[in-house]
Amino acid sequence: MDGKLPFAQRISIWLHLLMCRHCIRFRNQLVFLRKACRVLQPAGNPSSSSPCLSRKARESIKRALDEKANNFEIEG
Repeated sequence: MDGKLPFAQRISIWLHLLMCRHCIRFRNQLVFLRKACRVLQPAGNPSSSSPCLSRKARESIKRALDEKANNFEIEG
């Protein structure tokens, strides 16, 4: 999604997506989030009036994500 992959990798991922419903779901979620971000933040206009999170909210989200990642590493 973020860049061009070599042909062999593209085929490998495509074949995997034919079989793995979890990765298909994850890919669909990523596609949705990318589209949502484009709608909320118009390209080339970072200071637009689109909704922004406060510093406190960003820090809270970061702490929660870090905690989840640490728990996953311990359990996974």
